[in-house]
Amino acid sequence: MNAKSKCFRASCMLLICIMLALLLSVSAFAADSDPKAADPKSDFVNRMYVLCLGREPDSQDMSGCLWQLNNGTSGAEFAYHFLFSDEFKAKNYCDYHYVEALYISFTGRVPGSTEINYWAYRLQQGDARETIFNEFIRSAEFGHLCSQYGL
Repeated sequence: MNAKSKCFRASCMLLICIMLALLLSVSAFAADSDPKAADPKSDFVNRMYVLCLGREPDSQDMSGCLWQLNNGTSGAEFAYHFLFSDEFKAKNYCDYHYVEALYISFTGRVPGSTEINYWAYRLQQGDARETIFNEFIRSAEFGHLCSQYGL
């Protein structure tokens, strides 16, 4: 598979993840009318699975993740395990799509082309993906996102 078709495949996967996240948002919004259904940490786990991995967690994944979050794992540590998991790495995102995934997952918004180009350029100049990830999790946007989920 050539680089262009890999990039197109990655674009399709990100689009699917965004659509799944929108569906989860709608169902979470509907659940807000039932006070017993509100669980911000479960919502955060769902968000990370859908936006980073393109799937919902199974019950075993969910209980393990909630145990971690309820026992001191920070939102940043939790996010790290998703972005550097074998499952995420298997997506083989190019730099452009890696940055796009960071924005969507950790800021809750779709980035502009200038933003993507800036970070992709840094990656192409030798910055490690972990370095870029660390800058995202130190951002005010990620901090705000975590606080929305009680983290």
